[in-house]
Amino acid sequence: MIRHLALALLALACMPTADAAAQDLRCADLLAAHHALPAATAGEPAAGCIARHIGAFTANETAFDSAQPVHDPHALVGTWLGDDISLSISGAMTPGQEVLRITEGAEPGTFVVRQYWFKTLLPPEGSLPWSADGSFTNLVAEATLALDAEGRYSVPRSGPPIRYFPARLQYRRVNELFVLGQINHFEAGGTLRRADDTLVMLAGRLPNPSAPTLPRLVTFTRVADTAPETALALITIMDQSQSRYFDCLTHQLTVGGPVLEAMAPEGAAQLGSLTRAIIMANVALSETREALATASGQARADLTTQMRAQMADYVTLVRDPRLDRLRQAFEAQALGCPDPRNFQG
Repeated sequence: MIRHLALALLALACMPTADAAAQDLRCADLLAAHHALPAATAGEPAAGCIARHIGAFTANETAFDSAQPVHDPHALVGTWLGDDISLSISGAMTPGQEVLRITEGAEPGTFVVRQYWFKTLLPPEGSLPWSADGSFTNLVAEATLALDAEGRYSVPRSGPPIRYFPARLQYRRVNELFVLGQINHFEAGGTLRRADDTLVMLAGRLPNPSAPTLPRLVTFTRVADTAPETALALITIMDQSQSRYFDCLTHQLTVGGPVLEAMAPEGAAQLGSLTRAIIMANVALSETREALATASGQARADLTTQMRAQMADYVTLVRDPRLDRLRQAFEAQALGCPDPRNFQG
């Protein structure tokens, strides 16, 4: 992983101003920003918005009632954003969000799921979760699963085992172990249903090695394939809150919203290209800086020259007028993403 380095340069220009417009604190705005549908009954009326509607920020229970079993793996293909943001939006732990990328498997009736954990800076040292080519790297697990006519999924006996990767999810060990347990969806199998763009999963849970499997409701929303990376890169570049902006902007980059209006007349593809270029430039700078730490003689002189050229390219990218428009939108709090800290009381 590459350490966070040059993004601090841009962050200095992106700090919110003290006299930014006051935001609307209506609970409905927060729910709408995260595409969260409140259940028929909410919590204690005297509690804050998030406490009253914590179920809405955990899973789409409304979709469960209308969802139909998925029997064709083709219906699963795409990028799915996890709906559970309850712990980060309530301030219980540092932000992070699950993303599934699903493709059809090589054998009939199978599909391949790649599970990622999207987080701006990875433990333990705040590493950037991107490779030199701009690809997101924090892969948690990869599984080839079989799907039957009733929507039941399982690991095929003759297929490859689930592969787990050394992804990092939380800074505190107790939080990381908890999240790993919560997103361990594939080992015990389960069922998959769909309600339009909502994927409803009843994932088997193994409370302990000798206990029976218990189902847990997990839901995901289909999003544009590039939306999670673009949203995460943008808030990393702008040094903004992931709890506030990642889920909100990922939805906007899929269905439209203020972030795309700020980019007009260009759209999501151009924003994705710009943020990817900045992330790649930052990663290149970080790699050069790390190489400089141990270089000497002519090699050090060459690396110094290289780093100066990379820094010049980076400065050109972060001064792009399109990025300036987005910076102004963040400063004016005009992107339609209310700050969850105002709803935690």
